[in-house]
Amino acid sequence: MKRYLLLYLLFTSLVAYAQEGTGHNNARHYLLADGAVCMLDGKIHEPLISRLGPELGLGYRVDIPVSGAWSIIPGAGVHTEVLGLFNYAASEISIQSDVYCAAGYHFVVNEVNAVFSIGPNLSYFIHPTYYYIDSEPLDARNGKEVYNRFNLSLRPEIMFQGSGHWIYGLGMNIGLLNQRKKYEEFATYNSRVHYLRFIVAYCL
Repeated sequence: MKRYLLLYLLFTSLVAYAQEGTGHNNARHYLLADGAVCMLDGKIHEPLISRLGPELGLGYRVDIPVSGAWSIIPGAGVHTEVLGLFNYAASEISIQSDVYCAAGYHFVVNEVNAVFSIGPNLSYFIHPTYYYIDSEPLDARNGKEVYNRFNLSLRPEIMFQGSGHWIYGLGMNIGLLNQRKKYEEFATYNSRVHYLRFIVAYCL
């Protein structure tokens, strides 16, 4: 509970600081949903298909003008990853809460308003993934967490204004940290999580 409160306070502080510092009251608030294909990288001696899986996310963003075409875009949300969907060793999906803050640049393409943004995303595993190898019940990994509780990634995005309140875009999640938890009693390998995101948002 303390972790969730800390994430919430961090997000609200970012919004309040940005609005107060810029003096703008015309911030855009929007709800966001995304879907993606995840991929684990690193020293993995497994076929590509065993390292792929889906991702689904929901979030809330505030686009706060700063100067000219530039803006600050803080946000918060939650997403799920089914890492190793075809990997027998990872048996459960993970659920993660996110705190995000990006710099955005607004421009026009063929009379369509667009914004390119990039910034860090801090994730915390609310519901972690555990090893479960049913074919080897005495395997030392069984019952242990697969991934570290915190993860940091970089998220570049490009969004286009659609009809009415709708916004559409594409983005990436570039993992910056080794997400796989290390244990002394058995060998593990470094891995980061990357994915291509398909984004739909609704401006409030």
